[in-house]
Amino acid sequence: GNILMRKAVRKLHLWLGLSLGALFVLLGLTGSVLVFYTEIDVLLNPQVQGEGPVVPDLDKALATVRAAYPTKPGPWRFEVTGEGGAIPARFYNPPERAGADFAPMLVWISPDGGQVLRRTYWGDTAMTFLYDLHYRLLLGETGGVVLGYSGIALFVLIVSGLWAWWPRGSWRKALRYKGDAGALRRWRDQHKLAGLWGLPLLLILTVTGVMLELPDESDAVLSALVAPVQA
Repeated sequence: GNILMRKAVRKLHLWLGLSLGALFVLLGLTGSVLVFYTEIDVLLNPQVQGEGPVVPDLDKALATVRAAYPTKPGPWRFEVTGEGGAIPARFYNPPERAGADFAPMLVWISPDGGQVLRRTYWGDTAMTFLYDLHYRLLLGETGGVVLGYSGIALFVLIVSGLWAWWPRGSWRKALRYKGDAGALRRWRDQHKLAGLWGLPLLLILTVTGVMLELPDESDAVLSALVAPVQA
């Protein structure tokens, strides 16, 4: 019974890895790039570089965007980076992008708050494109649902790999890397050890990713297992 169960779990682990591997590689690569979102965006758009006060003059910046875009009298959101330099701002739901799922206008104001340095829209830049690709596969809410349930499949992939590896005998043997073995055995050992070392981080990324993509379902599970989730 245990042998058949282990074989079944290994098959599950294999086919989940083969069927979803490319998607997980895409998410890993885009996520790694997005860690440096701000730095890369500044490198791609040097016009927003420059020294400025750490505490920007937001009143002056607001006056500047109001004068530059009189057809957008609604609220603006300013980001206080704490690092000086250009002041990032957003205007949500601009009328010229009506009907889009999420397409705020993005503006950068000079450090002194007196001049607009750059204007674009969410999704039109390299970094916002990568963000949408990573977060929802460029498919809006449908992409979020796909990624949410793919995350559950990744959780099963991780747990099944741990189950298939779990030693029934010597732990020392199970953790050993045979560098002098054939290529197939070395690859298997590398896969095994990389999975074990990365297990805590992979679990955190997977569980939190599922919670972000499927918030309602996650709240229901948390409410059933822990305590009611307050909105």
